[in-house]
Amino acid sequence: MPLILTPSFLEAQSALYAQIGTLQRAGLGLIASLQTVCKSPPQRSVASYIPFIIAELQQGQTFSDSLQKAGRSVPELDRALLETGEKTGRLDHVFLTLGKYYSDRARLLRKVISGFAYPVFVFHFALLIFPTSALSGLVWKGEVFPFILGKLAVLIPIYLIVLILFALGTGRWGTHWKGLFECLLNGIPLLGEARRSIALARLALAMEALLAAGINIADVWIMASRCSGSPRLIKATTGFPTGISAGRTPAEMLPEIKAIPTLFCNLYQTGEISGDLDNTLNRLQVYYQDQATRQFETIVEWSPRILYLVVVLFAAWNIVSFYAGYIGAIGSAMD
Repeated sequence: MPLILTPSFLEAQSALYAQIGTLQRAGLGLIASLQTVCKSPPQRSVASYIPFIIAELQQGQTFSDSLQKAGRSVPELDRALLETGEKTGRLDHVFLTLGKYYSDRARLLRKVISGFAYPVFVFHFALLIFPTSALSGLVWKGEVFPFILGKLAVLIPIYLIVLILFALGTGRWGTHWKGLFECLLNGIPLLGEARRSIALARLALAMEALLAAGINIADVWIMASRCSGSPRLIKATTGFPTGISAGRTPAEMLPEIKAIPTLFCNLYQTGEISGDLDNTLNRLQVYYQDQATRQFETIVEWSPRILYLVVVLFAAWNIVSFYAGYIGAIGSAMD
């Protein structure tokens, strides 16, 4: 996976999984499906690990072992679901599910980028114009180097902060840094709620697949929490195996975990009692995925407005400062 995910990469990942799933559903074997897709992948970068997988399969390795050897080339959620699909004989369904998952992510990310594109342009434009003293020095005195140096002094720290946030968001760092990053973002109104919704959607998606594979419930919670990408959920569910060994059910332990909302706890408990946990988890995944989409759309709608307000206030402050200095200079000259 690249350091920074783009909509085109996510769409290519979606198309790759959808093609493999369609070929599988049409009756092609796994190796034949992978070979077919590898000949003309949606994007070379998303299929870079597939030749390695094909070679491993041809040597008699299982698909699960091949995915494990591929390492970080395959995200943990994808790896867990695909391994489960192999065990249950539902690889076609898992590939198509992942295709839809990445398609939704690409659509959401494209909305975020399109919503922020113009405000970011306005911000850079305002930064180039203000303060007017630097601009007048560039125009009238030809002070090119001081002008560029002054702008870079502002832009470089901003770019570095954004790059660090993107890098932390990829999940390539240690548990401590990921947990710190999660705490930081969870404190931001709406954004923290959206991230929690995404983590819960991934948790429910992974749990549904793992339960279908016949994995015991204690391991399901541990594996699914890792797939959620949330250090908070991972830490909160570490005691589940001990509690289950002591005779408690997950439904009994869930209300004690602050990281999991009451709605999730109640529906999970209902599904556990009724024996319809698979369908309950599917509904939870759809609910939290839709909730996260709505929350991110609200962020996309309001964040540009806030950025516009910041730019306007910045411009107004510079204009007032310019005229205050100009009037002050006139008053000094008259004196």
